[in-house]
Amino acid sequence: MDKVFVDPPIAEILSLLTSQGLTTEDLSERGEMCFFGFGQPGCVRGVVGLEVHGRFGLLRSLAVSKDFQRKGTATILVNTLEIHAHKVGITELYLLTETAQIYFSHRGFSVIPRELVPREIRETHQFSSLCPDSATLMRKRL
Repeated sequence: MDKVFVDPPIAEILSLLTSQGLTTEDLSERGEMCFFGFGQPGCVRGVVGLEVHGRFGLLRSLAVSKDFQRKGTATILVNTLEIHAHKVGITELYLLTETAQIYFSHRGFSVIPRELVPREIRETHQFSSLCPDSATLMRKRL
């Protein structure tokens, strides 16, 4: 039975992210990043990552395999991430997206100008170099 689990194998994370066209350049330096997987070890159907920077979090790399899209998998993963973020003291969750602004708007995220981003998020690889300036920046207060 498929379920959410912590820290799926990095090879499975990379494979799923690559299949969805998402960047994987900085994932070998996981540092303060954790991933949640959906499926079973050895058969990951979806992933989402969280970078922790004090009281701020950066939602990273939400990807769901094509055969599990539109079945609630992304919602399960994001709910799990938000619960975990709240438990570890994160009060604001940020993300950058080029394709999922509507999805995240329905989940309570709001578009914000880049100049309002705290330094801790602004200095991440994701924000400073990996995502293009055209990516939409969103925030949710937990």
